[in-house]
Amino acid sequence: MRKVSALLATVATMTLLATTASAKDTDGKFGLGYDQSLGGVSGLTARYWIGDLGIQGILGVDFVKPDKGDSKMAFLFGLGAIYNFAKSEHANLGVGLNLDLGYANKGYMGGDSSFQFNVAIPLRAEYFFSDAFAVNVSTGLTVAIIPEKGQVLRDAKNSAGPDKGLGIKFGAGTLFGAAGFTYYF
Repeated sequence: MRKVSALLATVATMTLLATTASAKDTDGKFGLGYDQSLGGVSGLTARYWIGDLGIQGILGVDFVKPDKGDSKMAFLFGLGAIYNFAKSEHANLGVGLNLDLGYANKGYMGGDSSFQFNVAIPLRAEYFFSDAFAVNVSTGLTVAIIPEKGQVLRDAKNSAGPDKGLGIKFGAGTLFGAAGFTYYF
Protein backbone atom coordinates (compact mmCIF):
# COMPACT_ATOMS: atom_id res chain seq x y z
CA MET A 1 0.00 0.00 0.00
CA ARG A 2 2.89 2.34 0.77
CA LYS A 3 4.37 1.70 -2.67
CA VAL A 4 1.06 2.53 -4.38
CA SER A 5 0.68 5.74 -2.32
CA ALA A 6 4.26 6.75 -3.09
CA LEU A 7 3.74 6.02 -6.78
CA LEU A 8 0.50 8.05 -6.87
CA ALA A 9 2.18 10.94 -5.03
CA THR A 10 5.11 10.87 -7.46
CA VAL A 11 2.82 10.78 -10.52
CA ALA A 12 0.69 13.62 -9.12
CA THR A 13 3.78 15.73 -8.38
CA MET A 14 5.26 15.10 -11.82
CA THR A 15 1.96 15.97 -13.47
CA LEU A 16 1.71 19.24 -11.57
CA LEU A 17 5.30 20.20 -12.24
CA ALA A 18 5.25 19.13 -15.89
CA THR A 19 2.44 21.49 -16.87
CA THR A 20 3.77 24.88 -17.81
CA ALA A 21 1.73 28.04 -17.79
CA SER A 22 0.99 28.86 -21.40
CA ALA A 23 0.63 32.56 -22.13
CA LYS A 24 0.54 34.72 -25.26
CA ASP A 25 4.03 36.23 -25.45
CA THR A 26 4.06 39.70 -27.01
CA ASP A 27 7.57 40.76 -25.93
CA GLY A 28 9.42 42.48 -28.75
CA LYS A 29 6.49 42.34 -31.18
CA PHE A 30 5.50 45.24 -33.43
CA GLY A 31 2.00 45.50 -34.86
CA LEU A 32 -0.06 47.63 -37.24
CA GLY A 33 -3.83 47.82 -37.49
CA TYR A 34 -6.93 49.82 -36.65
CA ASP A 35 -7.95 50.93 -33.18
CA GLN A 36 -10.34 53.23 -31.35
CA SER A 37 -9.61 55.01 -28.12
CA LEU A 38 -12.21 55.65 -25.45
CA GLY A 39 -11.61 59.38 -25.92
CA GLY A 40 -12.67 59.60 -29.56
CA VAL A 41 -9.57 58.89 -31.69
CA SER A 42 -9.82 56.17 -34.32
CA GLY A 43 -7.53 55.27 -37.16
CA LEU A 44 -4.24 53.60 -38.02
CA THR A 45 -2.47 52.20 -34.98
CA ALA A 46 1.10 51.12 -34.34
CA ARG A 47 1.97 49.11 -31.21
CA TYR A 48 5.24 47.82 -29.78
CA TRP A 49 5.60 45.51 -26.76
CA ILE A 50 8.43 45.61 -24.22
CA GLY A 51 7.72 42.67 -21.95
CA ASP A 52 4.15 43.11 -20.69
CA LEU A 53 4.11 46.85 -21.47
CA GLY A 54 2.73 47.96 -24.83
CA ILE A 55 3.29 51.43 -26.29
CA GLN A 56 0.70 52.51 -28.86
CA GLY A 57 -0.02 55.43 -31.16
CA ILE A 58 -3.24 56.05 -33.13
CA LEU A 59 -3.49 58.51 -36.03
CA GLY A 60 -6.76 59.63 -37.59
CA VAL A 61 -7.71 62.34 -40.07
CA ASP A 62 -11.19 63.68 -40.83
CA PHE A 63 -11.36 65.65 -44.09
CA VAL A 64 -14.46 67.12 -45.74
CA LYS A 65 -14.44 69.11 -49.00
CA PRO A 66 -17.95 70.44 -49.59
CA ASP A 67 -19.09 71.56 -53.06
CA LYS A 68 -19.42 75.11 -51.70
CA GLY A 69 -17.21 76.64 -49.06
CA ASP A 70 -13.90 75.85 -47.45
CA SER A 71 -12.62 72.38 -46.67
CA LYS A 72 -12.85 71.15 -43.11
CA MET A 73 -10.17 69.05 -41.48
CA ALA A 74 -9.37 67.51 -38.11
CA PHE A 75 -6.22 65.72 -37.02
CA LEU A 76 -6.66 63.16 -34.25
CA PHE A 77 -3.81 61.52 -32.36
CA GLY A 78 -3.75 59.10 -29.46
CA LEU A 79 -0.75 57.98 -27.45
CA GLY A 80 -0.98 55.30 -24.80
CA ALA A 81 0.52 52.50 -22.82
CA ILE A 82 -1.05 49.23 -21.72
CA TYR A 83 0.19 46.79 -19.10
CA ASN A 84 -0.93 43.16 -19.39
CA PHE A 85 -1.58 41.90 -15.87
CA ALA A 86 -3.32 38.66 -16.88
CA LYS A 87 -2.29 36.33 -19.70
CA SER A 88 -3.65 33.06 -21.03
CA GLU A 89 -2.97 30.88 -24.04
CA HIS A 90 -5.01 33.02 -26.47
CA ALA A 91 -5.77 36.27 -24.65
CA ASN A 92 -4.26 39.05 -22.57
CA LEU A 93 -5.99 41.45 -20.18
CA GLY A 94 -4.45 44.80 -19.40
CA VAL A 95 -4.99 48.25 -17.99
CA GLY A 96 -3.55 51.40 -19.50
CA LEU A 97 -3.31 55.14 -19.73
CA ASN A 98 -4.17 57.02 -22.95
CA LEU A 99 -3.85 60.66 -23.99
CA ASP A 100 -5.99 61.71 -26.95
CA LEU A 101 -5.36 64.94 -28.86
CA GLY A 102 -7.49 66.59 -31.52
CA TYR A 103 -7.10 69.70 -33.66
CA ALA A 104 -9.77 71.01 -36.04
CA ASN A 105 -9.43 73.90 -38.47
CA LYS A 106 -11.80 76.84 -38.76
CA GLY A 107 -15.22 75.73 -39.92
CA TYR A 108 -14.88 72.07 -38.87
CA MET A 109 -17.35 72.58 -36.06
CA GLY A 110 -18.94 75.73 -37.43
CA GLY A 111 -16.58 78.09 -35.60
CA ASP A 112 -12.92 78.85 -35.05
CA SER A 113 -10.16 76.28 -35.00
CA SER A 114 -9.95 74.30 -31.79
CA PHE A 115 -7.67 71.97 -29.85
CA GLN A 116 -8.89 69.33 -27.36
CA PHE A 117 -7.39 66.57 -25.25
CA ASN A 118 -8.84 63.68 -23.28
CA VAL A 119 -7.31 61.26 -20.79
CA ALA A 120 -8.53 57.67 -20.46
CA ILE A 121 -7.81 54.63 -18.29
CA PRO A 122 -8.90 51.63 -20.39
CA LEU A 123 -9.40 48.03 -19.33
CA ARG A 124 -8.45 46.11 -22.47
CA ALA A 125 -8.82 42.49 -23.58
CA GLU A 126 -6.87 41.26 -26.60
CA TYR A 127 -7.72 37.91 -28.20
CA PHE A 128 -5.20 36.22 -30.52
CA PHE A 129 -6.58 34.18 -33.42
CA SER A 130 -2.96 33.35 -34.32
CA ASP A 131 0.50 34.55 -33.34
CA ALA A 132 0.17 37.34 -35.91
CA PHE A 133 -3.49 38.49 -35.69
CA ALA A 134 -5.44 39.79 -32.69
CA VAL A 135 -8.62 41.73 -31.94
CA ASN A 136 -9.16 43.91 -28.90
CA VAL A 137 -11.99 45.56 -26.99
CA SER A 138 -11.78 48.21 -24.29
CA THR A 139 -13.90 49.97 -21.74
CA GLY A 140 -12.91 52.29 -18.94
CA LEU A 141 -12.81 55.80 -17.54
CA THR A 142 -12.51 58.85 -19.82
CA VAL A 143 -12.00 62.45 -18.76
CA ALA A 144 -12.80 64.89 -21.59
CA ILE A 145 -11.56 68.47 -21.40
CA ILE A 146 -13.76 70.34 -23.88
CA PRO A 147 -12.46 73.78 -24.94
CA GLU A 148 -14.49 76.96 -25.27
CA LYS A 149 -14.35 76.78 -29.08
CA GLY A 150 -16.02 73.37 -29.15
CA GLN A 151 -15.46 69.67 -29.06
CA VAL A 152 -12.99 68.14 -31.56
CA LEU A 153 -12.94 64.54 -30.28
CA ARG A 154 -16.63 64.12 -30.84
CA ASP A 155 -17.24 60.40 -30.84
CA ALA A 156 -20.83 60.48 -29.54
CA LYS A 157 -20.63 57.31 -27.49
CA ASN A 158 -17.61 58.57 -25.52
CA SER A 159 -18.11 62.31 -25.22
CA ALA A 160 -19.47 64.39 -22.40
CA GLY A 161 -21.17 66.83 -24.77
CA PRO A 162 -20.30 69.60 -27.19
CA ASP A 163 -20.19 72.45 -24.64
CA LYS A 164 -17.09 73.78 -22.89
CA GLY A 165 -16.29 72.01 -19.67
CA LEU A 166 -15.14 68.81 -18.10
CA GLY A 167 -16.78 65.48 -18.81
CA ILE A 168 -16.20 62.20 -17.00
CA LYS A 169 -17.52 58.94 -18.40
CA PHE A 170 -17.09 55.31 -17.45
CA GLY A 171 -17.52 52.75 -20.18
CA ALA A 172 -18.64 53.26 -23.71
CA GLY A 173 -22.18 53.16 -24.99
CA THR A 174 -21.81 50.26 -27.41
CA LEU A 175 -21.56 46.50 -27.07
CA PHE A 176 -17.79 46.41 -27.53
CA GLY A 177 -16.83 49.84 -26.19
CA ALA A 178 -13.75 50.67 -28.25
CA ALA A 179 -12.52 47.93 -30.56
CA GLY A 180 -9.72 47.26 -33.00
CA PHE A 181 -7.43 44.72 -34.62
CA THR A 182 -3.67 44.33 -34.93
CA TYR A 183 -1.41 42.34 -37.24
CA TYR A 184 1.89 41.53 -35.51
CA PHE A 185 5.18 41.10 -37.38
